[in-house]
Amino acid sequence: MSFRKELWAAGEASFDALLAHPVPVGICDGTLPKADLARLIRADIVHLGTFARAQALLAARAPELADLSHFAGIAIGSSYSATGKSVAVLRMLGGKAAEPGETVDPAYDDFITAVAHTGAYADVVVATLPRMWFHAEFSKELRRRGSPDRTYRKFIDTLLHDAYLPIVEATLERADAVGADATPDERERLAALFARAAEFELRLWDAGLPRTA
Repeated sequence: MSFRKELWAAGEASFDALLAHPVPVGICDGTLPKADLARLIRADIVHLGTFARAQALLAARAPELADLSHFAGIAIGSSYSATGKSVAVLRMLGGKAAEPGETVDPAYDDFITAVAHTGAYADVVVATLPRMWFHAEFSKELRRRGSPDRTYRKFIDTLLHDAYLPIVEATLERADAVGADATPDERERLAALFARAAEFELRLWDAGLPRTA
């Protein structure tokens, strides 16, 4: 079994729960209030900044120049998404800009930051992988489902571009290489780290749930 399959098995329950989460369900059936999705995007913009910094740190400790280039490119792309693409989507939904420090789950940002600063190269690869991998697979599923709401159809179209999938595949290849170099005990530890990150990725969507008084 390739290491990516071991990782997916560790985080699959979180991905399945994401597909059934009320926010994407509401996007696809058109019932989610636009303000709720705008709130989610504002929180996600803040998290994208954390993710971009983690990728920059990952690039700095990459074993090969090709790996450095790969993760530095992801850091740049994530920074652009946080400052350009996501902000444009927010305007489309009529939402205001993100407030400094606004996030649904500070623990996720703390987790990513801690791993990026103190973890080994393999740890950071695995801990940041659900962000990319889940996004790719989730976006494909939302495209398949569609939405009766015109704005949400436009939102779904912005989620995935053709150039993104090869980047995800190249990252998965690096995860497989990390697994190939790891002992069975290390692979188990890394899978648990992936599962933890996957749980955080699921919880991120709670920012789009209706606010209670």
